[in-house]
Amino acid sequence: MIRRREMTCEEFVEKASAFALSALDDIERQACARHLARPGQHRGCRQALTEAEAVTTMLSEVLPERTPPPELWLAIEDRVRR
Repeated sequence: MIRRREMTCEEFVEKASAFALSALDDIERQACARHLARPGQHRGCRQALTEAEAVTTMLSEVLPERTPPPELWLAIEDRVRR
């Protein structure tokens, strides 16, 4: 059985913003979720996540919703095909 190394509080605090924005890959996201679920004292983890979630909420309220232009999607499709 392979034992995975647990994320430290310092590592979590560093990734809290990306975690709040859902900008992590599956492995990192799961590691963050496991870290938060661990019992015991955390050193700034929940505070860092709360602050990151607050910023995420503020950004979603002030940034206008925009639909990307069709040519952007065509450029992405072209690049993916290559």
